[in-house]
Amino acid sequence: MNRDFSKPNLDTMPNNALKEILNYLNIKERSVLRKVNRTLREAVDNNHTIVDVVLDFWNDSITLKLDEIEIEYSIEDEDKYNDGDSIGQVLTMIDVNTITSLRINCDGAHLHDEEQFLDSPQWERVRDFRLIGGVELPDHILNALRNVSFFNIDQDDDNMEITFKRIFMFILSVLNRSDNFEKGQITSRNLYIPAPFINAHLILGNVSVTLEQNRITMEKCE
Repeated sequence: MNRDFSKPNLDTMPNNALKEILNYLNIKERSVLRKVNRTLREAVDNNHTIVDVVLDFWNDSITLKLDEIEIEYSIEDEDKYNDGDSIGQVLTMIDVNTITSLRINCDGAHLHDEEQFLDSPQWERVRDFRLIGGVELPDHILNALRNVSFFNIDQDDDNMEITFKRIFMFILSVLNRSDNFEKGQITSRNLYIPAPFINAHLILGNVSVTLEQNRITMEKCE
């Protein structure tokens, strides 16, 4: 027997079911969905699912990635995006609740004015932080890693020495007191580790530390 079925009405879809569907869509899919009709547009706009935001700073460009969709901003003039002031300006344009990861590639230039982004509320949301290039490690960068879950600092400047004592003080005063820290790594060609400690494994408070020739790996103890 044939039955006439009425056309589905999106207005009658349970709100919780619609929200659940939206949670599985990336930013591009949501942008397409909101163009279908007014009901879906309002549903998408009212759904505050976290978007994975990655900012990758290079010497002559910034790459912004939203849910794996990559947008690159490049410049040709003398103004470079390798300073903390530029990073801070970009971060303030990102909603506090959406940023999760920040990568800075100094590309042969030195980072400065980093307090411009370390003091921003957006920094408090960063859980994955990577700093690459010829970078000196100011104490305020190390101290600000307390809210970060994962960090990777890769320094390639032979003129900047990272001392054994400085790293140990960082582990004891910052990582041991962190509620978010899970794992971190500092790599440097000029990392000075006393010979007796090379290839050693230590426990400092609640942090497990593995020492190699040019690398220190830190991980929260279970």
